[in-house]
Amino acid sequence: MEKMTINTGKKVFIAGPYIGELGWEVFDWQPMIRAAWMQSGAERCIVYAGAGRTRLYPFAHEIRTLADIPDHESECLGWHNLQEHKKEVEELIQKMYASVQEEKPERISGLTIANVGNLATPHYAQGRPDCLRLFGDIKDERLDELIGDSDKPKIVLCVRDRGMSDYRNMDYDAWFDLIEELSDKYTVIVTGQIQDNDEWRDRLQPDFMIDLTNQTTINDMIYLFSKHCDLAVGGSTGTLHLASRCATPHLVWGGEENTKRYAETNWFATPHKVYTWGWQPDTEQVAVAVEQFLDKGVWL
Repeated sequence: MEKMTINTGKKVFIAGPYIGELGWEVFDWQPMIRAAWMQSGAERCIVYAGAGRTRLYPFAHEIRTLADIPDHESECLGWHNLQEHKKEVEELIQKMYASVQEEKPERISGLTIANVGNLATPHYAQGRPDCLRLFGDIKDERLDELIGDSDKPKIVLCVRDRGMSDYRNMDYDAWFDLIEELSDKYTVIVTGQIQDNDEWRDRLQPDFMIDLTNQTTINDMIYLFSKHCDLAVGGSTGTLHLASRCATPHLVWGGEENTKRYAETNWFATPHKVYTWGWQPDTEQVAVAVEQFLDKGVWL
């Protein structure tokens, strides 16, 4: 007897695997998938994505991962120098389709990095964005316990520490200066993927912060933004776009181009401000801007 699966005989829409930067996945790729799925006429939606990203695709019936995806530096909607990895991308797509075909669906349609057109063209205007904020009684005991109870407003600092365009990374010492300046009045939760974990730990000031660096998935960040964040703060990076998608107020620094990008992807009219301070802002100025918003409800 032929083995039946939940997808056997069904019209199935599949998407992925996503291999680009988080920011583009959040404000471009995810809305594209949602729009294509809603227009596909399919009965089931399967998304291939990185681990710890189920909350990023709440409309999907299944979230799957592919084993052994190469770890190349990401840039926008693809890998840096994507053409050099064309064969690897094709093999990933074939592997994804083959996996679903084994389940004998009636029809497969889908969206992959090979059929989204010009990767440099923003697609979000064509998408169907949905708010990713978590409501109701959803609980995460691990994060709730780590953060604890506090009457202070909660700030989630989003540390950018990438190898590509590293001029955008604020120095570790500056981060710790900012943390210390904020810690008297606020609960400071620090997140991000740190490249030099040993150096970060050597300078760690645990009395001033809740350090969650190198400990959070995208699912965790959606939970933090939804349940434990009055303001997200950092230089322009993917997690700040995620804060916008969670309708969480966010303070961002960067260049003039970032002002436009955050405005045009702020689909839920979330309070936000992009300060054109560059990538190494004066930490006292950041702290003043944070205080101005959290204490008075207005931007500096």
